[in-house]
Amino acid sequence: MTKYLLSSLLLLTACPGEMDPPQSSDSGVAHADAEPVLDAGEDGGIAYSPVTVRSRYPSEQLAVIFHDPTGAVISSTITTAEEVSETVPPGSMVTLVQTGDTSVLHTVIGVLPGETYEHIDGDAVIGRIELTVPTPFPDGVDYDYDIGCGPLIGVEPMVPQLIEVTRRCTGGADRITVVVLAYDSDRAQLAYAFEEDVLLDPNNVTTLSLGTWHTELDPLEITYVGSSAERGTLIAYWSVISGATAVHRDGIVFPRPIPAQARRTARVPRFGDRFRIGMTLEATFESPIYSSVFGYQADRALRSFDLAVDLLPPPSLAAIDSTDPARPVLQWSSAADLDGIVVRVNADEPRIRWSFLVAPGTSELRIPALPDEHAALRPLAASVLRSAVADFEISTVDDYDAYRTTFGAQLFNPMERHVGLPANGTVWRLSLNPAY
Repeated sequence: MTKYLLSSLLLLTACPGEMDPPQSSDSGVAHADAEPVLDAGEDGGIAYSPVTVRSRYPSEQLAVIFHDPTGAVISSTITTAEEVSETVPPGSMVTLVQTGDTSVLHTVIGVLPGETYEHIDGDAVIGRIELTVPTPFPDGVDYDYDIGCGPLIGVEPMVPQLIEVTRRCTGGADRITVVVLAYDSDRAQLAYAFEEDVLLDPNNVTTLSLGTWHTELDPLEITYVGSSAERGTLIAYWSVISGATAVHRDGIVFPRPIPAQARRTARVPRFGDRFRIGMTLEATFESPIYSSVFGYQADRALRSFDLAVDLLPPPSLAAIDSTDPARPVLQWSSAADLDGIVVRVNADEPRIRWSFLVAPGTSELRIPALPDEHAALRPLAASVLRSAVADFEISTVDDYDAYRTTFGAQLFNPMERHVGLPANGTVWRLSLNPAY
């Protein structure tokens, strides 16, 4: 899955009290029926508590736009300040804009008065490690290191390598696990070396030498039933979680045609304190789709899946109506009983990536307006617009308000991690169309 989030909004504090899930208006804007946080105004009218956006990284390339429920602009502020607040009615929107060669925008819909968001930059460097593998493993040909984010990166034994650790690697924690994997000429894994609980220093380089090789592996049983897939690729995959880091990712590809049920035994290393285990179906119909389920558990106990239940059906592609080139309308269909939906559009002219976090049951969205100072980012009729839709359902979340407040930072790609890993027992289900 393509990783693309350069920054995101994390909703930290929700409006207190019981809240019903937001509903869709006729215009496709998510609304909340909850009683908003309010005070009595001086004239006796309603005075809503402000919505606040905080940034740890204020700059002239970062702006916050507040919209009303129709998407009209209420205010726009460049976040050279660490905090921006605005009074908005229930069901409003807030957009974070990060300008650059490719400008990235994120809009959260259904915002309630009194909420506080924080801008978190997943690419912010929180530490640097000088890694050395002093002794090659016998018959080892290739070596990779894994720090829990991004692809595995090649490393040459006996040659120090400087590694930058970003926030998405640890969810912001100041400690990390580092793993080095040794492979033979056929890329079969031979051994692993690791160090847990490595303290990161944002101001200095941490020196780390991984010189002890391990070959011990323990069995991890994965089984499934209920597959009716007639095409595509079915993969069982897992990660070892050590502290705040999910490392040593691996998987098993099932044969084609995909069996209706199967059982496989994975081999996992002897470190870490818990596991992330999942199943993924990748297939191409009118477009490539990706449906996945993964859970978190404390031990190597058998993990069973019922794919007929656990895999969400794919959402449709979003149709784009650019009759109004400044505010195109997106239309799509998604599964029922979700916790949240993310719709994304890419434009080539101007180069933008824009994500929208919306409530379940929403099937239409008019892209919110941008103020004149961001006129260059408005989607144009001449642009090549591409869309993608992601459906999410999380076992520990009851509705869109809870999803928005707990997982708003994950946005399109839940593996793009800005906060801590979910607790044991949590199950994520997601389905993407197209899978990029």
